Amino acid sequence: MRVTHVNLARGFRGGERQTELLIRALAEEPQLHQRLVCRSDSPMRKHLRDVPGLSLITANQP
Repeated sequence: MRVTHVNLARGFRGGERQTELLIRALAEEPQLHQRLVCRSDSPMRKHLRDVPGLSLITANQP
């Protein structure tokens, strides 16, 4: 199964923290492949760089 998360926020607040927690929890499922669509300057890239199997996709405009 594949899950795509989309977050185009520029900052890191409550919603981004919830997305981070969800991605980390789902990363424990070996049959699940995750992608995160976010801005190139998103703080989420730094917060999630250690999550195994997470693909990052850049989208700077909605």
